Amino acid sequence: MATSSFLDLIIFENSFNQYISNKEAQDVVVAWTTGSPGVRPINAGNTSVQNKSFVERAAAIAIKNNIQKTILNKCRVIGRQDSFFGGVNSRVAVYKGDMMGSTDYIFGGMNVVFYQSKLSMNVSDASNDVSYITAAQQSSGRGYLMYECTVTSAEPGIETASAYRAKPGYFGRPWLANTSEVVFYNTTIETSNNPSFNGQSLIMPLGWLNTLGGTSSGMYEFGTIEQSGVNNTPSRASWATTLTSSVLNDNTPITTLNFTQGNDGWDPFPLLIANDALGNNYFHTSNVNALSYKNTIAITNVTSQTNVYFYGLNGVLVKSISIENDTTFNMSPGLWIVVVKSEEGFNSFKLITK
Repeated sequence: MATSSFLDLIIFENSFNQYISNKEAQDVVVAWTTGSPGVRPINAGNTSVQNKSFVERAAAIAIKNNIQKTILNKCRVIGRQDSFFGGVNSRVAVYKGDMMGSTDYIFGGMNVVFYQSKLSMNVSDASNDVSYITAAQQSSGRGYLMYECTVTSAEPGIETASAYRAKPGYFGRPWLANTSEVVFYNTTIETSNNPSFNGQSLIMPLGWLNTLGGTSSGMYEFGTIEQSGVNNTPSRASWATTLTSSVLNDNTPITTLNFTQGNDGWDPFPLLIANDALGNNYFHTSNVNALSYKNTIAITNVTSQTNVYFYGLNGVLVKSISIENDTTFNMSPGLWIVVVKSEEGFNSFKLITK
């Protein structure tokens, strides 16, 4: 199994469909002999390459097949078509990121959770340039969980040369029929100010298309919040599923763990949430341990000044203590994220008290 990667506060940008970089302006770029969109401009800063006629497949980040436990913490991925690729059987956790692109811009066979991230549509003003957020390609197992994300637009005149926010696009289209899986959970969808769609949702009422690989019943939506004030869920594609409870059709609850756990129970989000609340960005392992039995929690292997923080699943701090020795105490019934901070570093535990 490949080693894990922790990528923190990094911008991954592929400028190919954004602007002519200084390096490209100095290079000699030869157009493809077949299927080429034409001769590219050569002056640095030229943004005409954002036009649909120039757009090519150009990943800003690519995670290879079977790469395990990749974390992107508050990172940005900037591109247009096919900007974020995750290979078959890879496991990825994206925490509070900004994912920007246009056609099928989050794609591949990965198991991934995007947690409270911005899904930014980065398209030109041309009528034929619309965004498909996802193109999932799972043949088995889980797929993509978009957990409490916001569908938004690249900022006109700053992040894009477009004069307006994005036109309405789509949640996505399966790359592989029947088995691809994408779940949009408690998604906030912003609106367009394009004159043809002013005030309308950034997601078309149909929601999903089957124009890439066919249909898949693994396309889900739950708890959508439309800033337009219009409920578009009755108009969704008939082969997609609008859930009335946070449980998938195979009886799997919608949790971050159920999308990242693999065979070893990996779920980095409790620690990411806790460290974020504490103002920490990095992982350093502590030897202190935390255990629970009935209503008792035991903090063991304490050899130095140690701070212990207790969070509810919503990330709210409910209790904190400072100890210098092994300690036991009672907690009310619940499911807790316990973070310990000692001289060695941090560790987190998910504990149940009854």
